[in-house]
Amino acid sequence: MRPFVSFLVLVVATAAVAKEWPNKVPSAVERGRELYERHCLACHGDRAAGDGPAAAALVVKIPDLSQGLPAGVDREELVRIVMRGKGAMPGFDESFHDLKPWETDYRSYARNVLDYMDGVGRAPARPPSDDAEDDGPEEDLGEGQGPG
Repeated sequence: MRPFVSFLVLVVATAAVAKEWPNKVPSAVERGRELYERHCLACHGDRAAGDGPAAAALVVKIPDLSQGLPAGVDREELVRIVMRGKGAMPGFDESFHDLKPWETDYRSYARNVLDYMDGVGRAPARPPSDDAEDDGPEEDLGEGQGPG
């Protein structure tokens, strides 16, 4: 009888954890949004227009990417810029390494950010939610709206 009770407790505990963490592995779009908000939003802004809250304090003008990433630039070159930085823009290589120490392709995080950034300016704004702190609209890049 004891092994059955132990098994039952294990099943209930596993179900409780699964209910608390229904999506513990984010999709590429969710990961891109999360990383963009953490690392890029301060300078690039909500819609990648280069008008983030920190942009006014910078000497260098942040490029407006609200219509998408620049055409004709190799995607892997953009990944390199996100990872290593360019000019006044810092690189996020070390930060991405800290996300999943066991993963070997950290460039996938840069690709997630670029995919999100490429679509964020063109995505329709969603109305603010009830739990929003400010009255400004927030953008939502849904699963089917991203370029990748």
